[in-house]
Amino acid sequence: MWWMYVLAILRVHFTVLTIDLPLSMMALFSCSFRVPAYEPEKRFIPDDEKWGKLKFFIITIVLIYIAWQIFYVMWRALSIPVFEWDVIWRIGLKARIFFFDHTIEHLKDLPYPGYALGGPFILCWSSLQTGRWCEEALRSIPAFEYLMFIVFFFGSLNAFVSRFWAILGVGLLVSSGFFTYHATLLYSDLSVSILFCSSIFCLLLWDKSNDNRLLPISSLLLGAAGLFKLESFIFAFLVILTWGPVFISKKCGLRALMSFLVPVTLILICHETLIGNLHVSADGIKIGLLGLTGMTGRMLMTLIALAQQFFVSWNWNVLGGLLSALLIAHLKSIWEHEVNRRLFIFFCLWIIYLFMASVLTDKFRVLAGPDSYQTLPRMILQFYPLCPALIVLILAKV
Repeated sequence: MWWMYVLAILRVHFTVLTIDLPLSMMALFSCSFRVPAYEPEKRFIPDDEKWGKLKFFIITIVLIYIAWQIFYVMWRALSIPVFEWDVIWRIGLKARIFFFDHTIEHLKDLPYPGYALGGPFILCWSSLQTGRWCEEALRSIPAFEYLMFIVFFFGSLNAFVSRFWAILGVGLLVSSGFFTYHATLLYSDLSVSILFCSSIFCLLLWDKSNDNRLLPISSLLLGAAGLFKLESFIFAFLVILTWGPVFISKKCGLRALMSFLVPVTLILICHETLIGNLHVSADGIKIGLLGLTGMTGRMLMTLIALAQQFFVSWNWNVLGGLLSALLIAHLKSIWEHEVNRRLFIFFCLWIIYLFMASVLTDKFRVLAGPDSYQTLPRMILQFYPLCPALIVLILAKV
């Protein structure tokens, strides 16, 4: 996506040669920066034979459930064409025109020209690989993102906890109907969720291993999330607030700090440069202040909307309530554990951001007002994978 932004700025046509050849060279070059595999936690073999059999039974059931969810996502993604209005209007139409024109020259004549172009670019690129525009195959992109993230999520957890807990974590992840359903859609929220949470997992692994090669990877993932939805660049600020003390306490050199800050900054500059060259205004980041009038009412409605979404809605199964109970019961142990503490701090900053954005700005309408029923769940989806991860990390360390 970033490379296609560069090509668009330079007015180079999108072709298999201009996109794939440079990326292939970059991939070969990146082999010299491969991060070594992390040794997973040693498996705990209980003395009680009955408990060992129970664990085997639990894992078997969870694996069958995960396989069923993957089968559902793949079946739906590969058998139902795109029909959602927002997807066609904001993403699909642009991708189709980019594919046939091989440029973005007509972008300013399309709806929402300043909207993040990560989605259209990915769809355009995938169609260029096959040489034809295929509506039915477009849903395969989020489906394979879903599949790859399951593998990455398991591997990340397995670097901190045993394989038993890592598999349970994956089971909790796919237990959300909302998360699984979005893997069959072309909305950008799932891609933001996967990229953003993968970036945070890379930071957690860096904190554990002190391998600075993970920092630019995390930064690239963070920037890629911003190319799907521009507000992700605001969330990047929350990440910097959370891990800033880690950079200071570890006395990381300027090179390490820049390797994290530069990629995400350059990606943002690329988007702003492209939009500026086309003389269109960026969509999705305009925020208007509401003032103090009616603030008490907005605060109450925001709290109710967040509580309903976390604890009453079935979008996230019972994970919202389970996480809250664990945070209350084990707050001290969470604070003493570095990984859990970082995730807990980020959760707090994120909730504060949602609350303040709803109370003080015109985002109130979509976060707690009449449109919150469709927007707030998608906002939560962007950080949802951190919820089952924190639950497993808390339970495994208790």
